[in-house]
Amino acid sequence: MDINNGVIIGGATGYKPERVEIFLKSLNLAQFKGKVILLVYESDLAEYERFYPPSAFGFELIYRISRIGLARRVRWYRTFKPLINRLFERLYRTNRHKKAELLKKFAYPHVSRFFEFLQCLEQLPETEFVMLTDTRDVYFQQHPFRQIRNGLYLGIENPAVTLAQDSYSTGWIRDVYGEKVLSEIGSNPICCAGVTLGDYQSVRDYLHTMLNEFLDLPYTVMVKSNYDQGIHNRLLYANRFARAIRCLPQSSVISTVGLFNYTDLTFNSAHELLLTDGSKATVIHQYDRHKDWEERVRGQFL
Repeated sequence: MDINNGVIIGGATGYKPERVEIFLKSLNLAQFKGKVILLVYESDLAEYERFYPPSAFGFELIYRISRIGLARRVRWYRTFKPLINRLFERLYRTNRHKKAELLKKFAYPHVSRFFEFLQCLEQLPETEFVMLTDTRDVYFQQHPFRQIRNGLYLGIENPAVTLAQDSYSTGWIRDVYGEKVLSEIGSNPICCAGVTLGDYQSVRDYLHTMLNEFLDLPYTVMVKSNYDQGIHNRLLYANRFARAIRCLPQSSVISTVGLFNYTDLTFNSAHELLLTDGSKATVIHQYDRHKDWEERVRGQFL
């Protein structure tokens, strides 16, 4: 298997180019040679191309024009949002194609990005490995695909913190599924939807599972908030994701560190994050929740 026959798809909509510089530079330093697709708004494209021309890195950088979240900013929608959402729910409850088109335009970017992720992926059927990722708070210490095989790699947050102990998670799950589901899965650790990777088929199946759930839920629910992670956790703990591998942050390819105490993390003399076996961590997410660490990383790459 060729670890450079891979694609990394990241959302950069609404970000200035400077916000993804650490993401791109650290990935380049990790010797990634595949494709990176950045979702950007058309209004920002020229600025991105000035900052990061296609020849700037050792990987192939591709910009994809995105419209996620833009329709929510239209004045008539903001003014009449509750009425419009109820009307769309009534008109298109059973029309999945139309409902999908509306969610792409009117759902929160956290939700609508999944439609664009799948569109990107289905244009690259010969790809072996895929990563779907946030960009603002992710950086790389090693090649992201160097350790993985077939399967869907999902990042667990601090395993000492459960869904029921996190106010965001409880709110998302309760709003979408109710108290019964929250009580059923609340004792599990939080699985973050911000970084997901695996072989092509596993990630493609994951996206179809997520999108089918979006379309099964009421339209008025799906445009209410950024419920993607609540849904992601519900499906994981209902065993709806095939070949799922739960990645603990201190012993796997994905290190999601936002809920750790900084003093409980281990670093080497170069201030690289180490796993419990002493090896370097690979993909680091949410490092910016720790300001001292963020400053060190900024000093290294900016």
